[in-house]
Order: sequence, then structure tokens, then C-alpha cells
Amino acid sequence: MKRFTAFFLCAALVFGLAGCKGTDSGKGAAPATGAETGAASGGTEAGESQGEPVTITFMNWGMAEDTTIPAFEAMIAAFNESHPNIRVESIAEAYNSYLDQTLILNASKEMPDCLQVHNSMFSAMVSAGALADINSLIADDVRADFYDNLMDSLNYDGRQFGLPWAPSSEVLYCNMELLKQAGYDNTPSTMAEMRDMAAAVAALGTDENGNTIYGLGLQTKAMDSSGFYFLPYLWNYGGEMCDEQGNITINSQESIDAFNFVKGLVADGITPVGQEIKDLRNMFANNQVAFIVDTAFGYAAVQNMAEDKAAFDIHTQLSAIPSDTDKPVNFFIAHNLAVSEQSEHKEEAYTFIEWLSSAEAVELYNTYSANIMPSRTSVEGLAYYSEPGNEYTQVYIEELPKARALPEKYSGFKASMLDIANALQRIIINNEDTAAVVADLETQLKTDYVK
Repeated sequence: MKRFTAFFLCAALVFGLAGCKGTDSGKGAAPATGAETGAASGGTEAGESQGEPVTITFMNWGMAEDTTIPAFEAMIAAFNESHPNIRVESIAEAYNSYLDQTLILNASKEMPDCLQVHNSMFSAMVSAGALADINSLIADDVRADFYDNLMDSLNYDGRQFGLPWAPSSEVLYCNMELLKQAGYDNTPSTMAEMRDMAAAVAALGTDENGNTIYGLGLQTKAMDSSGFYFLPYLWNYGGEMCDEQGNITINSQESIDAFNFVKGLVADGITPVGQEIKDLRNMFANNQVAFIVDTAFGYAAVQNMAEDKAAFDIHTQLSAIPSDTDKPVNFFIAHNLAVSEQSEHKEEAYTFIEWLSSAEAVELYNTYSANIMPSRTSVEGLAYYSEPGNEYTQVYIEELPKARALPEKYSGFKASMLDIANALQRIIINNEDTAAVVADLETQLKTDYVK
């Protein structure tokens, strides 16, 4: 059910929220927003009253989740206070039903003015004609402020359908206590080195409670996310699911080698079978696995699962996902922002979504929630990222501009990732011939990964 929420806070409270400013990033002043340049407001400066404010609706899942409601309330209240000519109303929708509900609203001509869009949902919304091309609304200095790889992931044949927001690269979580027990005091720099270190940790056997200790946690449950968590290993061996034109290219020796790498991890007892990310987070938090790959969003979740949080912070170290090549093998995910094609207030909607990516908004988000990474270089210098206890965020910030986009610009991305996960299961559980499974996978992907 849609829930419309308008935010009216007393002036003193909202002034305090709106007054929270980001620190200088050391890279010069932050670019002017579209509202300040007139690019997104027809020349009207933010804060200039023009009679009755224009009301826009913002559909999101943040207001449907207890952990992020305070942050979204604060951000919307601050924007409404600093932009009296625009009034934002929130439409909350649960994440699990979000894509389906958006497509229903689009078909029934009831779309909100702007919306939050996970990158895994983006291609379906573009294919449905739900999102507006915002190229003409983005000022040149603002465009240059965003990370190129994040912006490019939302650009379809020259049409810019959104702005990146709350992104996170994938990095390697390292349990330094288990590594110390196995004779290491470093993090791995290559995939081959990581395998050797993981094998040494697995050789420790069991912990004091009889739990099996694993070296590397790799998601292998039959679900779509297992497919994209396999991609760093595929890319490390030089394999690709598809080329830049979307043609399926997975049936290669490089891909076979990547699948055999995972098959060997399972055969040697280095990685558990049938786990999903929440299982691996729990195992890592409680010293049952030395390495997992996870996002910035996952850090607090893993930390909260630890029986001894202080010890967790001491023995947890983050590093780049190791690679045997000179090419990046990590990927990013993001909770992007878009303007609806059906909106009658595209300029005002754009002004709001651009503001949400600013230092002021991201600082509010991190004040009321946590671990939201920047999508713009002007936001990197926020004090939050260097505060005691948050130093680990620097690894994400360093890796984010180098991270690859998932191959999600065509419909069928989620189905394709499930195809990869099912292929993994056939190889590591059913022990089927890897080359035959990869050949079958290519055939299936050509059906499911629709251009």
C-alpha cells in the first residue's frame, strides 16, 4: 500500500538539520546544484518563494524500513526547509515488492515524480519507459563531480536515466585473527595467494565449539545474487558473461577455469556449500571463515552479528578484492535516483534528487543511518569517513571509482544471474562436467539475457 507522508517540523528543528554542512573535501568547493545554476529550476534559485510550492512525490523503500526512516525524514525535512518553492511528499514501498509496484504504477499512469531505483531494477524500468532522460537538466560541473563509472551505468545509448546514489563497491573482509592462527599477518594481493591463505585457515579444522572453520566464504545458494558474487572470479580468469554489445560470451576456457576454481574450493573443504550472504556474514562475525566479499552496507550488519563487537573491530581488516590481472574484478551496487517520465514537474523532481546526492544530504543520511558512501568527489571529504571507528570506509571510497558495473543494462539480468548460480550448483554439488555445464549455460543465457 502506498503511504503518503508530508513532513512538517518546527522551524528550529529543521533549521538545525538543514544547517549540517559537509566539510571541504580538499578538492575545491562543491559544484553548484542544478537549482543554484538554474539548470533544473528554470532560473529560480533554491529558497526563492514563487507563491504556492510545487508538490512532488518521491517513491522509495527507505521510508518502509525502520533503520532508514529517520534518515529519510531528516533529509526530506531539510530539503523542504531550504527549498520553499518545492514540497516533497514520500511514498513508501517495501523493497521486495518495489519493482513490481513501480511497473504497475507506470502502466496505470500513476507514477511518482521521482523515485529510488536499485541498479538491479534499472533496466526493467527503462524498458518499460518509466524513467525520464535527465541529460538536459544536469549542469556540466555537476556531471563532472559524479564518478564516471557510476554515471555510465545509468546511461543508455546517450540517455541519462538517473543519478547514482548510496553506492558501494565490493571489498574483501579479512579475519586477521584466523589468518594469524594460520601463520599470516597480511591480506592477500592476488587470487592465488588468497586461495593458499584460505586453504591454510581451513586446515585449522574446527573451533573450540566444534564448528568447522573455512577459509573463504562464497555465496553458492541457488539465488540470483550468487550469480553476481561469482563475477569477480570469472573476471579474474579473463572470462566475461557478455561483450559490450550484450552478446553472450561465457562459453570460453577462461570461464571454465573460473568455475573449476570454485569447484576446487568446495572439493578441498575451503568454502562451504549452499550459503547466502547473511549466512556468510554470521560465520565471518563469529570467526568461522577468514574471507568474505561484501559491501559497505554489510559492515554494520556483520558487526552486529559478532558476539564480541570490540574484538570484531580489532581483527577485521578490509582490502581490495585480490586479482591476478591488472583489471578490476570488483563491482558496485547503488540505490540510484531517477525522475519519472510521467512527472509534470521534472525540473523540481531533478532538483530534489540532485540535492540528495550532495554533501549536506549524505551527511544527514550518515547521521541518522550509517555507511552511505559518496557518489560524488565533492562528498569524499565528509568528516564521517575519517571519524574513529569509520576508517574502514576509506577502502570503499578508494575502490569505488575503479569498480565495474554489473551487466544489467538488458532485461533478464536477474534471470541470467540465477542461471549462473544454477550452473554453479550443477558443478559443485552434482559434480557435472564443467565444460558441458558452461556450454549449457551459454545457451540458457542467450534466451534469458534479452537485449
